[in-house]
Amino acid sequence: MQPQVKEFKTITLGERKAILIGTIIKRTKGYLNKQQIEKIVNHMDLTQQYRIGVYETPKKFSEKAMNKEIQIMCSNMAKNKRLSQSCHVILGDVELGKVVDRTIMFGETVSEKKSDSQIANFSISEVAAIEITTDDSTKTKIQKELAIYLPESQHYEMDKEIEVIIKIFDIFNK
Repeated sequence: MQPQVKEFKTITLGERKAILIGTIIKRTKGYLNKQQIEKIVNHMDLTQQYRIGVYETPKKFSEKAMNKEIQIMCSNMAKNKRLSQSCHVILGDVELGKVVDRTIMFGETVSEKKSDSQIANFSISEVAAIEITTDDSTKTKIQKELAIYLPESQHYEMDKEIEVIIKIFDIFNK
């Protein structure tokens, strides 16, 4: 008797888009309106996998809204490290911050260090979303993140169409 082979179904882009919309609605607890969700989803590459982070404090979102270039160069080439993070604004008026940090080491001693940084600038009373791409030389693949900032003080009335989706898919109870 031969073992039964399971077939895996490929998820269509339409299904991926629906899953992404549902995930954004669930993570933001219905805070975003239909136009904001559409703008975010239409920007994203549906063939990529994203980590979705929702930030309600300006400090946490500001830490994410940074273009970064960090390099550590060592006399032992095997210990060299590089981290590159680039951000793209999807939603909101966000002026991205930047961090550039280069360190040259001989053995365990730092021989040269150059740093430059600027914090992100954005309205703390408006919703914002950025796409973050991180390339870390210590990891094997490039990581993608969708970072959404939700102001703490703003009250939102949910779109009727989104309410229907939440009810049909029982989003908040899963």
